[in-house]
Amino acid sequence: MDPEIKLLRACDMFKTAMYKKLLFKMKMGYGGWDQKSMRGIIGKKLQEHIKRGFKDQKNIIDTANLLMMLWHQREEEASCNKATE
Repeated sequence: MDPEIKLLRACDMFKTAMYKKLLFKMKMGYGGWDQKSMRGIIGKKLQEHIKRGFKDQKNIIDTANLLMMLWHQREEEASCNKATE
């Protein structure tokens, strides 16, 4: 298989797994991940997930989702800062 296609498929599969977990949690009533005030809580949860290790898929996806949340907040901050310059 072409390495680029293999990489694309792996990213798509990972993205889909992340999205399914986030959507499931959202439907359960979880939210607020995009609020700046949640950054500390998300960071703490991330540290807890890293300490657990990566023995199962669930923890890997949870860790990736927490990282995405922090990444998204920083990206939005950077975009806002650029817009005001």
